[in-house]
Amino acid sequence: MKEKKNPHFQTLILLIDEALIVVAVVFVLWLVGVPMTLWVFIVAAGVLGGLYWLQYKFLSPVLSSQATTGQEGMVGRHGVAITALNFEGTVRVRGETWNAVSSNEKIAAGETVEVIDIKGPTLFVQRKK
Repeated sequence: MKEKKNPHFQTLILLIDEALIVVAVVFVLWLVGVPMTLWVFIVAAGVLGGLYWLQYKFLSPVLSSQATTGQEGMVGRHGVAITALNFEGTVRVRGETWNAVSSNEKIAAGETVEVIDIKGPTLFVQRKK
């Protein structure tokens, strides 16, 4: 089982490059003789805090979402029966054509189906409720 990563940690990792840029700018200003007051550091910390908040707010849902590819991503998807499913037929799901087996019911061509399982190149479907 994959270990779930903490979105705060991932956001901090993404913020490292911005923090390095701020530190480099402050260091260069100090080298050329610009006086550094406490306010410079407070503003720099505020900018980094604001960037952290924006990244966390907008990237956290993306970083913590589950992948929707492979077999796990097909279950629950909806598609359309291309041929009549007299327990076996063809369906189109996510723009792809699949062999399908219906769950103990006949499904007419054009009806909407829901994927309930996948085994190799065959989808197991039922009529969408």
